[in-house]
Amino acid sequence: MGKSSLRSLEHLFSEARISVVSCLRWRYSFPWQIPWRTCPDSFVFFPVCGTVGVTLKERSFSIEPGSFLMLSENVSHSLTLERGSDDLDLYALHCHIHDCWGNPLISRLSSPFGRLDSRLGAERALQETVELMQHHPRSGQLRGQSFVRELLATQLANGMTLRLPEEVSDPRVGVVRQLMEEGLSSPELSIGELAGAVKIGVVQLRKIFRRETGSNPKNFLDTLRLREAARRLRQSQASVKDISAACGFSQDHYFHRVFRKAYSCTPSEYRTSGSREL
Repeated sequence: MGKSSLRSLEHLFSEARISVVSCLRWRYSFPWQIPWRTCPDSFVFFPVCGTVGVTLKERSFSIEPGSFLMLSENVSHSLTLERGSDDLDLYALHCHIHDCWGNPLISRLSSPFGRLDSRLGAERALQETVELMQHHPRSGQLRGQSFVRELLATQLANGMTLRLPEEVSDPRVGVVRQLMEEGLSSPELSIGELAGAVKIGVVQLRKIFRRETGSNPKNFLDTLRLREAARRLRQSQASVKDISAACGFSQDHYFHRVFRKAYSCTPSEYRTSGSREL
């Protein structure tokens, strides 16, 4: 990698916007499995004990202590405690990591798999984040942000590669994303309406939107709504039905279905389990 490319990557990391949603420690016994799911945020997985088999759409591999898995939002995956591992002890951190254009940064990584640098002190940093998130959430978020930034920096220093963004992004995608964020509470907001706002057809919108973000417009809008719903479940006492409606879901059964698919639990379970993530 040339010096100019390295400087570009360093700039990309230094300007990254990192927001920690939750960080928890989990312990399980064999057999254990998470079936196919997608998360509306980035998912970072650190086993302390036990080997986990990870299956993505295009590949399968194992994650063991000393390594980690980092998946961008909306990446389908399944997890299984492998035979020979009686127990599983892990840290799971959910966050949003966006570049200055608002795109998921870690979707640019050449691999979702990484090795932990012993100088990082990952287990201690993660335990501090877990404890702070429980008792002082804002401090926990700041500690988690610092850790994630250090993690990315050490991976870059150790030779990680990632695809640089195009110099020019399509401004129509930016307009559509802004309209989504401003209007996500309206169930009437449609992809056709969004396409019309930037004077293109629905098919063309889907094409340029996927090219710029890696997601289709409908899934992206659902992700924004799910993020807002999860935030309200954590921070308010409003009913699940009211939260569903306030986040633009016109049908309760659809909200429950996509929420369960994203978080592997119902909205009520998510609220009562302290923002569980597995």
